[in-house]
Amino acid sequence: QRQAKTPHPPPARDHSLVRPLSERGTIVQITTRAYQPEDFAACARIEAGAVRANHYFADVVDYYRSTAGELTVACVDGVPVGMGKLTVLFDGSAWLELLRVHPDFQRKGVGRAIYQRYFEEIRALGCSAARMYTGVSNKASAGLAEQFGLKRRAQFHSMRIPTENLSCRTDTKPFPRIGAEQALAFLPQQNRQSGGIKCINHTIYL
Repeated sequence: QRQAKTPHPPPARDHSLVRPLSERGTIVQITTRAYQPEDFAACARIEAGAVRANHYFADVVDYYRSTAGELTVACVDGVPVGMGKLTVLFDGSAWLELLRVHPDFQRKGVGRAIYQRYFEEIRALGCSAARMYTGVSNKASAGLAEQFGLKRRAQFHSMRIPTENLSCRTDTKPFPRIGAEQALAFLPQQNRQSGGIKCINHTIYL
């Protein structure tokens, strides 16, 4: 069991960053490094500025730091402006997620710098493959992944159900736990139906 962590404070409402630019108004240098605890506030601001909703960095940062693979921070002149997480999965492959770049620094090479760090780590760890998930409409994310050699393998459909007037049953039983033998018998059938790819990178928010 994972030890319970003290909740992190929510990010401040001000999502702006002090833009560390050269006298010519261009980025001086982009560097990447491993996340440190003192980066928390800056990374929370990056996420708040980069995505509109479903902010989960504060909920998972302690877990991310406990897994194989680096939580990377990209800095401009020493100030964090982007982040990304590589996780080594059970099969030795690399899962790429949480790529966030503050709006002030998007399309300036920060995402590319994070991907370069990803692939340096992939080679160092000897990962057999690299995979990621992004929305169909997120052309910038998909395009960056394709620049580094990733190919589209499958496309999944999503749906949204409004819950305002939905009556939720409270007498339902929880899903039963199954053993390893049952899982090994069940999953190959699902694997064939889903074309060999199974996406479990979604959270249901209620």
